[in-house]
Amino acid sequence: MRHLKILDLVSEKESMECSLSEAQQHVSQLEMVRSHLKGQVHTIMQIKEVMQENVKGLENQVEEWRSYKKQELADLDQELQSIEELSHITHRILEYAREEALQEKDREKTALFERLLQTQQQLEQLRQEMKEE
Repeated sequence: MRHLKILDLVSEKESMECSLSEAQQHVSQLEMVRSHLKGQVHTIMQIKEVMQENVKGLENQVEEWRSYKKQELADLDQELQSIEELSHITHRILEYAREEALQEKDREKTALFERLLQTQQQLEQLRQEMKEE
């Protein structure tokens, strides 16, 4: 009986050693998976950092582009205002020149009309003098 008990204990010991060996192999495999996953996590973290840096760089580029376009728009607005002001001034100058030209034509017309009257008066006077002779 004692012999059976020893055999049972030996069998149980062998079974436990076998289970321990399997558990150790399993732990070893899990350690390898863990190590592999740690490497992947490290790689992913590096990729994440690079991507965050890239995003920051792109955000900076977008902000610089927005700022540039905003300044470009402000410059175009200023240029448009200058052109509109110049157009308004040119229009006023042209209007003034047209008025001056019309007034000059009126003065010339008046002077010609006065000359015509004088010439008609002189002609009439000459006719009178010729009749008297």
